[in-house]
Amino acid sequence: MFSKYLNNTFRRGCLDTFYAFWPGSLEVRLHDVDLSREELAEEAKGWLLFVREECQSTSIPQRRTLVGKWATASQEFRDSYHSRAPACASALAYPAVVSSPPRPDKRFLCLPPVDRHTHPRNYVHLVKLLILLYIHQDEWVGVHPFEGLEAGQAPRCHIPEFLASYSSSSSSSTTITLPEILPALYLAAADFNGLLMTRQGTAVFDVPGHAWFVIDPPGLATGRITIVAFGSNASNIGQVMGFMQMGRLVSDIVDSSIGGPPQYNEPLDMDLPILELLESTRQSNRFLQEAYCSRGNQDVWARIIEQSAPGYLELEAQGREVEFQLEHLLEIE
Repeated sequence: MFSKYLNNTFRRGCLDTFYAFWPGSLEVRLHDVDLSREELAEEAKGWLLFVREECQSTSIPQRRTLVGKWATASQEFRDSYHSRAPACASALAYPAVVSSPPRPDKRFLCLPPVDRHTHPRNYVHLVKLLILLYIHQDEWVGVHPFEGLEAGQAPRCHIPEFLASYSSSSSSSTTITLPEILPALYLAAADFNGLLMTRQGTAVFDVPGHAWFVIDPPGLATGRITIVAFGSNASNIGQVMGFMQMGRLVSDIVDSSIGGPPQYNEPLDMDLPILELLESTRQSNRFLQEAYCSRGNQDVWARIIEQSAPGYLELEAQGREVEFQLEHLLEIE
């Protein structure tokens, strides 16, 4: 369908303590293994009882105080709550007093900085990548691959949510990585719509098990999107889950170019004008459909681009593509 531009990549990251996503010097560790929904409910029941007894408001400082107190408490303290807590049907059975509006259901994210003034090349690459999503290689007649709520129910899911970089201990700006996404979204704000704490004082996440579509720095530079499925400990488990019943080693999965044969996932030259980019892909026989490789489609591509991103080709011809506004991209249902 659009496998040329969506690369389902298997990646696993180090699950270190995420100091950057928590104010002050408090250390909040992530749990070291992925837990099932049933295991989450059992692990979190003491924490939920603690919240019910201690909560006073729904403010972020109050929620952070609760997380910090639980994370730094003695194991004996946490065990005392766990032993008294009733069984929970859901790990997110928080009292209403600490409930807050959930974050918009958008699972399309961009990690590298793309401000048009400070990172113009990144911005132009992003614009091209978003336009390429409207161009398909088979008989599918839809407008965009995210139709049908593939990337969430929030409005404008064809435009990614931008996760800001954070300052590392060396005072340099560091781009968020895949295993840092859930901590950035839920741990930083102590968002109880997805964050909970275990009996060991570690942080875990209970979010819908849908695919997330992520533009990371390598993907932005090469025109590819990473498809991610997160475990409760924020690790990317997508490929493991997809092949766990097939008797394949993780090392085999990593090397197998998931998402299509290797030629369909080679990097694109995102510095080329967009029509030249498409034509170079055709000439190198890297389109999925044979018909796209056997003939030129310049007129078809130009028409789709003008419909999907009005004015972009004119700006690009003038060397002003950085002026294109993402809001001008065609809305999808």
